[in-house]
Amino acid sequence: PGDRLTATKTAVHSIPTPSFMPGREITLKIREFLNIITPSKSPWNFPILVILNKVDASGVRKWRICIDFRKLNEIIVGDCYPSPNIQDILDKLGKARYFSALDCASGY
Repeated sequence: PGDRLTATKTAVHSIPTPSFMPGREITLKIREFLNIITPSKSPWNFPILVILNKVDASGVRKWRICIDFRKLNEIIVGDCYPSPNIQDILDKLGKARYFSALDCASGY
């Protein structure tokens, strides 16, 4: 009792705040997306979330841009039909030949 608290260097931490936006990283990511995204004059827009990834194999932490669709999800009417069963779809295809391409570069 009566002792004053002083600063310590025992533990170091930071609290990320919404006011921090990694502007340079956002600009670089948008430039990467320019051959994928297109300009739009739609009245709909969605905020982005900028997430710091874990350290990758090269030892570098990179930023990931995610679109925040929470407001859209609040107003969407649910689908009345269940998703088709993939096994049923493959059975119907039989021995048909088909080609499919998936972009898994930014899947999460």
